Amino acid sequence: MDLENQIELEQLPYNLEAEQSVLGGLILDPSYMADALKFVGVSSFYREQLQRIFAVIARMYTSGQPIDFITVYDAVVSENIFDTPENAKVYLGRLMEMVPSVANMEVYCKIVQDKYYIRSLILAARE
Repeated sequence: MDLENQIELEQLPYNLEAEQSVLGGLILDPSYMADALKFVGVSSFYREQLQRIFAVIARMYTSGQPIDFITVYDAVVSENIFDTPENAKVYLGRLMEMVPSVANMEVYCKIVQDKYYIRSLILAARE
């Protein structure tokens, strides 16, 4: 990929705070996972790291594993999603701290979904 295309990809629309709030909210209250899956999937997230975290949480959910800070932390460390275990701990903690309200999870998911659709349309139009 040339530099011009890389810059264009980096400028595609996304809402980092909404994506982080979805992940943090799911760690805080995994009972929202069924609803979240109606709106978002792995590719709905813009950054690869967030895609990988969501994939971990979704896999844990579908296999019936408990989802909380410790279990997600252990899984992301096992999958080397972060450079160090300490970075994983700090980042996951921040995800949970930044969630304004888990009661608004559907709204956050819809924001992520909308940005994903817009990115998809832009990329399809470029082709």
